[in-house]
Amino acid sequence: MRLTWDITNKCNLRCKHCAAIDLLEDNKSEYKNYKKLLDYVSDFVDAVNLIGGEPLIHEDIVDIISYLNSKDMKVLIITNGQVDKSLLDNIMCCDIESLFISIEGLKDTHDLIRGEGTWERAISSLKYLDNLNKNRNKKNKVKLGINFVANKLNKNDIYSFIELTKDLDIIYQVTKLTLAGNAYINKDLLEMKTSETLDFFEDLLRYGIKNPGVKLSILNEFPIINEYFNKKTGSNLSTDSSGCTALSSEIYADPYGNISPCQTYTNFNINVENGDNWNNDFGESMKPFLESLHKNNINKVCNECKYQDVCIPCPFSTRETMPSLCQEALKRLRSFDLPYEVSFELCKPYAIIESEIFYPNLGITTEYTNEGIKILRAIEKRSTLKDICDKVPLKPEDIYEFLLQEKADSKVIEIRDNNAC
Repeated sequence: MRLTWDITNKCNLRCKHCAAIDLLEDNKSEYKNYKKLLDYVSDFVDAVNLIGGEPLIHEDIVDIISYLNSKDMKVLIITNGQVDKSLLDNIMCCDIESLFISIEGLKDTHDLIRGEGTWERAISSLKYLDNLNKNRNKKNKVKLGINFVANKLNKNDIYSFIELTKDLDIIYQVTKLTLAGNAYINKDLLEMKTSETLDFFEDLLRYGIKNPGVKLSILNEFPIINEYFNKKTGSNLSTDSSGCTALSSEIYADPYGNISPCQTYTNFNINVENGDNWNNDFGESMKPFLESLHKNNINKVCNECKYQDVCIPCPFSTRETMPSLCQEALKRLRSFDLPYEVSFELCKPYAIIESEIFYPNLGITTEYTNEGIKILRAIEKRSTLKDICDKVPLKPEDIYEFLLQEKADSKVIEIRDNNAC
């Protein structure tokens, strides 16, 4: 099991896209007895993800990492890289599983998002760590990389940044923007449209396939999106999903010694200082959460998706619709399965008068939108769905859906294998 630990409520930056800004409370005292917290979870936790705030400004960070090493717990760190090289030396003397520096692209973009001068310090830390890592034996090498949050400002920077850092042995971890905290406040500046986000990751996956030497890691929790990427780009992303990981493979600790089922749902928690041991405290403190989880752990909003039974959104989410990225991926997936070689033709006789069509055999006149008339004019002569899509600048799935509706109303005929349907 992994512990995600907001080790501090302090940070030396105030980034425009920070989703954890509400955590930062410089005047609130943190829990200091890190040994007690780690002892409390050591029987079942084998990896600890140190985040914050900025984890590397914690006054005991090296001691904490050393103590984690003594407990045989894997150490994972995400940092903004705004630290002295002497601290990096001390950290790299420890056993570190992975260390990622948050970098948002090229200098101007990064500094706009994270603050003036932060890019130079982050790049300097990245290069310094890469050099230290090269001197470690293969068994003890750190998984070193950058964490890149894709947004409207930096979406065009990623390829230039990869080229700039191609001599470093690093992983490029890319994730989508989380609209919370400062990111929500600055969403007009940062948020890409749903279609832009999918297009960005499609292009990035194609780049990765063409450049296999580049270590790309794309973080996405929805299997329907990965299925779409695999079909569209030829990638091999996992479509497995474990649903809610709270208490099954992950727990969360805040800076104040409270342990919760997960990072987003902290209503139920155990305070380490008041606790006895996990096995004794778990049943009493977490029973209400587990009961509520069992009651709510069902996908109520994704009825259209074939992964509905395995990809469970947060059981306590107030979301009433399928995530927009999933909706877009599902729509695009459906377009792959369209019968492009099937032909369509307007039922004769008919008469087109501007935006209206008169169907004498039906005794009706129908007025259409501009898009509808464009589609129907494209099939005055028998045309395949592919030809129609080439002529009409609309999404193929929307064109096909419209034609099926007109077919149901006996205004259009569908021809498969030269037989009218």
